[in-house]
Amino acid sequence: MDSGDSSSEDDSSSEVYITKASSHDLNDILRIYDESKEFLDDEDEEWFKGIIKSRSRRVNIYTLRINGGSIIGFAVVYKNKRRKSAYIDSLALETSYRGRGFGRVFLEELE
Repeated sequence: MDSGDSSSEDDSSSEVYITKASSHDLNDILRIYDESKEFLDDEDEEWFKGIIKSRSRRVNIYTLRINGGSIIGFAVVYKNKRRKSAYIDSLALETSYRGRGFGRVFLEELE
């Protein structure tokens, strides 16, 4: 992964993991949402809980982790099986991981 940041962590050797969100991920998702809400739709904790608990085939929340650690990002994805299409409604990263290529990788993997 290409890194434009001069942090001590070597982003080029980072392994990313994308999984569907579970109820255990809610606090991390809400933390990242709070950091990013000026760029996202206005949602609340119950909305996120509802999506995670519903196990819907139409809408899911995916999480991004690096090197098996804590969640650094999330995306809300809507699917339309009849049209065989999907769209990403929201994508947010922890502020300390922005501008380092993780969002691009997350988006590419979701596509």
